[in-house]
Amino acid sequence: MIEKILIENYRGIEKLEVNNLKKYNIFVGDNSSCKTTLLEALFCSFFTSYAADIVTMANYRGITVKKENIHNFIYNADLTKSIRFILDNKIETIIKIDENKKLENDNISGATNQSFSNKIFSMASRGEKFLFNIVRKINNKLLIDMDYYLDESYRINPKINNNTSIAEFSEQDLLEIEKISNNNKSWISPYVKNSIETANRVKSIIENKKKDELLRLINLFETEVDDIFSDGEEIQLSKKNIAKMLPLSSFGNGLSAIINIISHIVLDDIKFLFIDEIESGIHYLNYEKFCSALIEVTNTKDIQIFMSTHSKEFLEIFCKKIKKVDEDISLYRFKKIKNVLKGIHYSKEEIIDSIENEWEIR
Repeated sequence: MIEKILIENYRGIEKLEVNNLKKYNIFVGDNSSCKTTLLEALFCSFFTSYAADIVTMANYRGITVKKENIHNFIYNADLTKSIRFILDNKIETIIKIDENKKLENDNISGATNQSFSNKIFSMASRGEKFLFNIVRKINNKLLIDMDYYLDESYRINPKINNNTSIAEFSEQDLLEIEKISNNNKSWISPYVKNSIETANRVKSIIENKKKDELLRLINLFETEVDDIFSDGEEIQLSKKNIAKMLPLSSFGNGLSAIINIISHIVLDDIKFLFIDEIESGIHYLNYEKFCSALIEVTNTKDIQIFMSTHSKEFLEIFCKKIKKVDEDISLYRFKKIKNVLKGIHYSKEEIIDSIENEWEIR
C-alpha cells in the first residue's frame, strides 16, 4: 500500500507532500485546487512498462501532446525545473523537458528488427522530436533512463539510454518494483466513463471466462441482472423476467459507472484504482448502492483506491459505509492561499466527527 507522495513542479503544483494515505483516500476542494493533478501524479508515479503516463493523462484531459505544448506539464512552464514524484521515500520518478535537445542519430538504439542505419533514417525521416526524459530510481539506484520522441502522427516513441540489470537490485528493491509495476493500476475519469473502452473490456472479460465474476459484482448494485453481453461496441444486459436483452444505456448512468469501474478490476486484476470525480453520472439516490458495491469490490480484491469528489452527499454516504466495515480512510481538503497550495488532512475519526456534527469538510 502506498503511504505518501512528494510532488514537485507538476502542472499547478510547485511542491506538495501528501502523507497518511490509507486503503481509501478522498481528495476534495474547490475547482482548480489541483485534486485531479494530485491523482495524476500518483498514477504517473507507478511504472507501466515503457508507457509515458503523463501523456496518457493529457489525453484523458482532451489534450493532444505536441512539441509546442509540452511545457504545460511543468509548474509555471519553467523548463529549467524538473518534475519529481517520490513514493514512500523509495520510488522516484524525474521528468525533464529540454527544448533545445534534438534527435541525436548516433545515440539511437536499434530497438526494432531494422538495421541500425535504417532505424536512424526511418526516425529522422518521420521528423521525430524530443519530448522529455524520464529517469526512474528505486532507493536512489537507477532503474531506467529513457527519452521520448514524438513523430508526425503524434505517436510516442521511447528510446532507452540506460538501465540497471535486475540482478543488481536487492530483494527488497525487487519487491518495491513489483508493487508499482506490471500494469496493476487503472484510471477512471468523467472523460472516459461510459465509453467504447468499457464495451471492449466487457467483451474481453467474457472471452476470458470471467463473466460470472463480473455478474456477481454487478448484482451488488443491480440484483435483477442475470446475463451480460458485449460485441466490443455496445453492452447489453439481461434482466430477470424480460425476454430480450437490453442496452446498458436503458439502465441509467449509475449502473454504467459501476460496470466501468468493476470491468477494470475484473479484467486487469488491479491493486490501485484512481477515480476522478467519482460521483459523476450517478444520481444521488443511487449513491448508497454504488458505495456498497464499490467497497465490496475493493475489499474483495484488496485494492487501494484514490478518488476525488465534489459531492457532499456522496462523501457522507461513502464515509458512513466505511465506518461500518471498519476500513481505514484518509481525506485531504485542498485550497490555494495566495497561489500556494495547501492540503488539510482529516483522519477517519475526524471525518466521521465532521459528518456527524454537520461540519463542512469539502
